[in-house]
Amino acid sequence: MALELPKLTKKDGQGVAGAPKVDVTLKVMEFFDKNPIMKILIPVVLFIILCAVFLFVIFGDGVILDDSQMATDNSVSSEQVEVIPGNNIITDKAVVKLIESDPLSEDILATAVYKGCVKGNSGLKTGLVQIGTQNDTLILSLGETVGDSKWELVELTDDYVVFKAGELTKKIEAK
Repeated sequence: MALELPKLTKKDGQGVAGAPKVDVTLKVMEFFDKNPIMKILIPVVLFIILCAVFLFVIFGDGVILDDSQMATDNSVSSEQVEVIPGNNIITDKAVVKLIESDPLSEDILATAVYKGCVKGNSGLKTGLVQIGTQNDTLILSLGETVGDSKWELVELTDDYVVFKAGELTKKIEAK
């Protein structure tokens, strides 16, 4: 059973099916015959690109920015990122029990470490506070509390934060 292909014709009635086909292989060979340096140059360029991609994949974290080039300032200003407060989840069981038993206890903030603040384009400042032995990082803005405790963030600067619970206040310096 033979498959018949439709005849392709132009408007003037001459068919294109019988037109001579261009041998692509012949054209490529002619190109390299006219440009012998390309026989070496193309493989070398491809090898360099392959090596660059390989090195980027293997050493990608260190090639662009290593730890010595990172900012050490506690305050970071960002034009592209807004840090949204509200991550008040504490997983450290000892801190959770302490909050449940006495939400005004000063021991809740005993392990707290202030890591710095982030200032967004909108002017929103958020503080990064690690708490507990699990190093839970809380992202807090003014007026927010540490978990379900009564300790509320009342002051936020680049160098320190101040929490208040009832008449008690606690200042935590940046480290």
